[in-house]
Amino acid sequence: MKYYHHIRFYSLLVVISLSGCGFDPTVLKFEPFHKQTFSARKDKAVRVNDKSLELIAQGHVLIGFIDLRQNIQSCYPDSGCQNIRELYNWDEEEEYIPTKNKPLAEYPREAELEYEAADVGGDKVTVLEEKSIQTQISKQICTYMYPVTYTVEGKVYSYMQCGGYRTVYGTLYSKIKRALVWRYEPSLASSEQNIHALKIALNTIGKNDDTP
Repeated sequence: MKYYHHIRFYSLLVVISLSGCGFDPTVLKFEPFHKQTFSARKDKAVRVNDKSLELIAQGHVLIGFIDLRQNIQSCYPDSGCQNIRELYNWDEEEEYIPTKNKPLAEYPREAELEYEAADVGGDKVTVLEEKSIQTQISKQICTYMYPVTYTVEGKVYSYMQCGGYRTVYGTLYSKIKRALVWRYEPSLASSEQNIHALKIALNTIGKNDDTP
């Protein structure tokens, strides 16, 4: 998992130029609010609607902020749509293995936020935003080929090289999920560090929220 010290939010229309490598199914950013690191939880975090001060009063520590982008499908007028990774219902009876140990195709997409929160030590998440977005994307298509011939040690070799490209524009369909991550630590809940973490969260999210 990669950690970022600055939260950067996604614009609704960002032009992405494809270089043949496709899109990552998940783009995850975690902003820690404590110098201390916390051990991962075995079970996924639980979504709650409690206010921040209520969670602190219950004995929870605000450990960070998760910004999760799930890229679902890319579509082009010339080639149709391609699923990047399917969303499917998670079977609660099935054992879940933390992100870094689980094959990418087996991630439970709908519950991914909660499992990622548990992976950084969270017990609960308060969701700040959850929405679907469409982003403009583009790819380059070769319009014509021409032969290239060269000689090495008396042997003649040839290959075909692209002589021109045209740009095709399409749409990337994604889901954005942003949440605060909480951990039950009664001994730290009322500490100055936790109150300071809450202030950092409010200031950081407010300053960086440039979504339209």
